[in-house]
Amino acid sequence: MLITGGFREASVVVGPKQEKPKIIGNFKDFAGPGEVLGVGTIYCDDEGPKMHIHSAIGKEGQVMVGCPRGGAKTFLILEVTIIEIEGINAARKLDKQTGFNLLRF
Repeated sequence: MLITGGFREASVVVGPKQEKPKIIGNFKDFAGPGEVLGVGTIYCDDEGPKMHIHSAIGKEGQVMVGCPRGGAKTFLILEVTIIEIEGINAARKLDKQTGFNLLRF
């Protein structure tokens, strides 16, 4: 999945705030409007299809790179190009060590 367009606002994980004993995301707020360029995947877990996106978001001299989470608001337009790869068997499965649903092939 390829993403280009604009965000009005977003809550973005910009890396871990804490890695051990449990990973805790370091959330930063982006206040736009600004530009966004990103890549991502769509794979199923036990609850159905999920998107996972990493993007660069910025305006003027400010740039933020990370993983936008729920609640991001589009500014004017957000174009998403989906490229399907056939013939693979992949799904997200719970990794007990990290607590995340990680992509498994």
